[in-house]
Amino acid sequence: MLWRGLSVVCCVLLAGLAGPSWPAQAIEVGDSGLNIEAGATIVGQRTSRQASAIDKDATASVDVLADIPVGPGALHLYIEGATSADISAVSLVGGANGDAGTAANRNGRGRVQLSELYYYLGDEETSFLQAGLIDATRFADISIIANDETGQFLADPLINNPSIAFPDYTLGAALHHAPLAETHLMLVATGAAGLGDDPEASYAELFDLGSTSEGMNDGVFVLAEVFFEHRPVGTFWRLGGWYSSAESARFDGLGTNQGVAGIYGNVDSELAGINWAARAGWNNGGEVLDTGGFASFAAEQAMPGGVIGLGLAHHWLSSDFKQSMAPDAGGDVFMAEAYYRWDVTDWLSITPDIQYWRNPNGLSASAGNVAGNVWVYGLRAQIMAIPRRKHED
Repeated sequence: MLWRGLSVVCCVLLAGLAGPSWPAQAIEVGDSGLNIEAGATIVGQRTSRQASAIDKDATASVDVLADIPVGPGALHLYIEGATSADISAVSLVGGANGDAGTAANRNGRGRVQLSELYYYLGDEETSFLQAGLIDATRFADISIIANDETGQFLADPLINNPSIAFPDYTLGAALHHAPLAETHLMLVATGAAGLGDDPEASYAELFDLGSTSEGMNDGVFVLAEVFFEHRPVGTFWRLGGWYSSAESARFDGLGTNQGVAGIYGNVDSELAGINWAARAGWNNGGEVLDTGGFASFAAEQAMPGGVIGLGLAHHWLSSDFKQSMAPDAGGDVFMAEAYYRWDVTDWLSITPDIQYWRNPNGLSASAGNVAGNVWVYGLRAQIMAIPRRKHED
């Protein structure tokens, strides 16, 4: 039950207030340049439509990052662990907890895994190259206020644009170049299938671009993005396009399709002390991708002791995907989320969270699944929280 998850969060809070003050989030080891960060996130959620909770009453994840100077650059490692995963389970409201299912084994159970291992060379203000095991969302589709499930919005649609076929952690490279002071260019090239995209995937299979465990072509994922800074008014624009050559099964069952492309745009700005962000995207993969178009808006306001956030998102689902859900009825997805992050100390925050979903999982009506209108109530605790360094430029 949700109360079990809430009790876990409350125990963490009480223990933290009673215990000694923890060290800072990032630890620099002497003068070596070695940097280590660590954090944990606990989430409890409950839906309004059924007695059982989303996947599990409470989920937990742990993140450990390290930057190790090596030669002219640095080696970056990111290790994460999770107590549960939604890869093999049927979530009551898919996407309501962006912190769940980030690290899973072949049976869909939570595990500890090495998610990122890449070499960094260059200066983030001008030009840099990162290559190895990477997360493509670290470099593109970035938003200042809607990009981190451990400290900002918890729902997937307010973390990254679902109309972009981002692969999970996979081998690749990212190149950033700033030809002008306020203009940046980002190029990303990776495999189209990552650790979490194929339940049977292993680290060794990341080197194989031939086929997945289901016999389909892995393919590649490439993305180009231009980032503009309008410093006088504090506005940041991102415009990008992407292509994935991965082979995917068609929703109508008539074989497979290979090759999907899309475009997207982001804007972050500030008005009267309120930070806001908007996203939009479109792709031509209606026969193999569920989300054909997407738009979202989010706002964040600093409050006494913390931050309050409000976000809205809409998925335009492809007609082929809706038809594939028969005998259930498919429908476009709309969701809204509001949260208040209470920064108890510099290492602990508590976040009540509420979400509204219309047609969760793309279902407007269903005999056996959650559909129609659903509320999701949650509570999140962060211990030594460390928002991942997605804002590379």
